[in-house]
Amino acid sequence: MLTDRLTFPGRPTVPAALRSLSAPESPDTIHRVQTPAAIDHIGIGVPDLAGAKRYYDGFVAMVGFTEWFPADEHQFNYGPAGAAGTQIFFYRADEPGAYSRRGTGLQHLAFTVPDRAAVRRAHEWALERGSDVVHPPRAFPEYGEHAYATYFLDPHGIMLEVVSHAAEAHDGTA
Repeated sequence: MLTDRLTFPGRPTVPAALRSLSAPESPDTIHRVQTPAAIDHIGIGVPDLAGAKRYYDGFVAMVGFTEWFPADEHQFNYGPAGAAGTQIFFYRADEPGAYSRRGTGLQHLAFTVPDRAAVRRAHEWALERGSDVVHPPRAFPEYGEHAYATYFLDPHGIMLEVVSHAAEAHDGTA
């Protein structure tokens, strides 16, 4: 397996399983495993970068993402907390235009969480912020036996999905 070493100050430590892929490194070194097919990152333009950052700073913590690079007036970024994986960059949109998930382009972003309780917490979080809810938490058997998700819109109209593929816990906690 090929790896390359990327170092980002303040970035979370990688799990031991990934750290063991090559020589020892400092705690702020992340190994990115090269695979035949993977999405490295997604870039999204938004008209209000500061507003998007305020919204997403709260959201990403619930779905296991964290800021990987320092934000500036042109962009901010998140990636999986403590692990290599697909990152999301938000950029200041320099050209006017309305976003529509029903048009050509990005339809929605989906985030996997460990259990159904996390899906319900994300739904409550979205309601507390006045986000438009497209689908409250419910089972989506057409997407898998245990698929359970909620969908809502961010302040710019981008649809976010929070989904768990874990079975319902029998003790009622998930």
